[in-house]
Amino acid sequence: MSWRVVGLAGLFIAGIWITGTLASAVDRASRTDVVADLRPHGPIHTAADGRLVFVTGGTGHETADGQVVAFDATGRTSATLLGGLRRPLAADLSPTGEACAITEQDGDRPSSLICSTGLTVNLDAYAIDNRASFQPTGGARPADVVSDGQDGWYVSEATSASVLHVDRGGTIASVATSAAFLRASPIGLARDGDKIWYALAEYGIGGFQTGAASHEIRGGQWVESGISMALTPSPSLVVPFVLMRERYGTQGWVTYQVAGDAEHPRVVDDLVSPQGLAILPDGRLAIVANGQLILYRPRSRP
Repeated sequence: MSWRVVGLAGLFIAGIWITGTLASAVDRASRTDVVADLRPHGPIHTAADGRLVFVTGGTGHETADGQVVAFDATGRTSATLLGGLRRPLAADLSPTGEACAITEQDGDRPSSLICSTGLTVNLDAYAIDNRASFQPTGGARPADVVSDGQDGWYVSEATSASVLHVDRGGTIASVATSAAFLRASPIGLARDGDKIWYALAEYGIGGFQTGAASHEIRGGQWVESGISMALTPSPSLVVPFVLMRERYGTQGWVTYQVAGDAEHPRVVDDLVSPQGLAILPDGRLAIVANGQLILYRPRSRP
């Protein structure tokens, strides 16, 4: 995997930023707000229009009160994009305004990709037919979903140990699959133009170019417990901020790393049961932890 720094200007910016900011204090983000009236869970994403997209509710057995919500952190307004969901896990919003969510199996309902256009795709059937050799039998275990920037979707799925692409017609294709020796599945997803990034828990993070031949996941950068990530919206320097979580605990933190630098300091610490991370257009970090949406402002940013 390579980090994307474009041209000498990008390298110069990276060098200046590394020397000027990486040596500062460990905790370089201050909490600015807790959004008390929203109770998100799972991953969170920043849509093309700058709103945060996440799921709420639907956690009870056969309870169909789950929703996909879009939240404007500047105007403090929220809108329900999709409702009536059972066991929703994550969601995203396409640039054209289509919302899709992934759900886990619940009663007679298979694990599915459900979209506001009316599209519903059975993920269980694919996972059962394409189970990775090191995974137990059973249906799909999706973890995250992101828009492909057009009218399709990428889904990380554990049973097949793959990143799947679902097109507008509901056809599923594997675009990245974990090598058998790795015995790990992609979790959190993020998209940067034509590159898809994935978190692999204790195996770090990685990425691959879309449109190429199917990618084999053989590990990643950083050996820590990354579960979610967000990317700085810079055309010349893409820096992944990664949400980490103790492998056998509930504590978490946010860190980052720039190409060529061995350090990855913590910018947010002492998170309880963290699940999702996104970056707002104004640079604030949005974190889902302990059933809350919490906003942080880094003291410095790439």
